[in-house]
Amino acid sequence: MTDHRLLVVETELVSAFKVASRDGNTLSAVIRAAWDTGTLRTLTRNNPLTATNTHISIIGHITSEELRRHLDSTEAANGFGNRFLWLSVRRSKRLPDGGNLEPAALAPLVEQTRAALTFARRTGRVERSNAARELWHRVYDDLSEGQHGLVGSLLARAEAQVIRLSLLYALLDRAKQIEEPHLRAALELWAYADRSVRHLFGESTGTPTPTSSTATSPPTADSLEPRCPRSSGVTPQPTASTGRYSSSLATAPPHSNGNQPAVAQPNGLFRLVRLIRNRRTGQHHQVMPPTTV
Repeated sequence: MTDHRLLVVETELVSAFKVASRDGNTLSAVIRAAWDTGTLRTLTRNNPLTATNTHISIIGHITSEELRRHLDSTEAANGFGNRFLWLSVRRSKRLPDGGNLEPAALAPLVEQTRAALTFARRTGRVERSNAARELWHRVYDDLSEGQHGLVGSLLARAEAQVIRLSLLYALLDRAKQIEEPHLRAALELWAYADRSVRHLFGESTGTPTPTSSTATSPPTADSLEPRCPRSSGVTPQPTASTGRYSSSLATAPPHSNGNQPAVAQPNGLFRLVRLIRNRRTGQHHQVMPPTTV
């Protein structure tokens, strides 16, 4: 087999958690190995299996209630939980008769995706620009500083996640290096994931924060906004809900639309997400609050 890529879409992620919790099951270990090295092995068979140079992505859906019930402290502590980006999302609109997304509406997205993939396959080592490197040095210590409890375990790979996200943004933008807007976009997305984890699991101990939201009534956009948006002109202070690196970003504010928190906006594929958001059918979900990344 020459193609070692796999994209898994699991609409009932709780089923994977249940399987991973069984005695002797290696699913958790395999997922962790896939994230770390891409080399997978099973040593419990008479004829052990090995897969090398794998590239595995998982998109999972789960309600907040099931996530809190089935993601126990063991899976969080062993690193299974922090290899995922946890995003609290909600349905953007109700469409009793479904939507009518015309194939032509996807054409720009298809072309831009194809161009980005072609560019990425021909690209070798990607490094940061001077501006991106300076920003990275400012935020690195806060990103890599450990935290206590279940929340700390789930956010323990912040710097590794941000590196991967910034690289993805650069390649989607068909850039030969990671520019400052790509890194800022990655930091904004990670900040949202940070706030989502704290909303779902509480501030530090793993005890869920009291809230009226349920699996069918997720938090409002305001509940996950930074306490002091950079667009207000006030320097954000690091707090448990905004992420500790917010103050490091305040020295060079990105663009803002005056209403939503400032979000870096690299050119290219990302703007097409708006088109899909507005016209997607059925059980479409979007990240809250609506962002441009």
